[in-house]
Amino acid sequence: MKKLTLILALFIMCSVYAGNPPWADKKADQHFIYGVGMAFKQKAPRDVYKRTGKKYMNDYVQEAKDKALKDLVKKISGNMTIDSPYLTGFDVYKDHETKSEYWYSYRMPRKVAQKIAKKIRFDNSKDGLDKSKKDFEKTFDKEFEKN
Repeated sequence: MKKLTLILALFIMCSVYAGNPPWADKKADQHFIYGVGMAFKQKAPRDVYKRTGKKYMNDYVQEAKDKALKDLVKKISGNMTIDSPYLTGFDVYKDHETKSEYWYSYRMPRKVAQKIAKKIRFDNSKDGLDKSKKDFEKTFDKEFEKN
């Protein structure tokens, strides 16, 4: 019975490790913010074509990198896109490959992420103020024309 329990425990531990790498759940620590992405190595090309209408290219490495970058961007600021000129200062943290999955992670220093988030908030506030000013001017002009 002890051997069976030991074998079962060993099997479960190997199964868990074969999937997610230990750092896959890492969101942030006191120095860095992390973005993690995973892509399956094999996909059914017909299913992809039916869903998207595009020919499927199995570039799982690029897919995992893109997902990791999107995850990092989302953690910095929900308003930022991956093509933002502010998105600088990040580097590759780790990657991990299994038989069926590819994992990739970027990291950015927390201080850099905070500066980017402040800059984006400032720009969004400025844009909102400019829009409000234009709306007010349109409304004022219409009211002035009526009188």
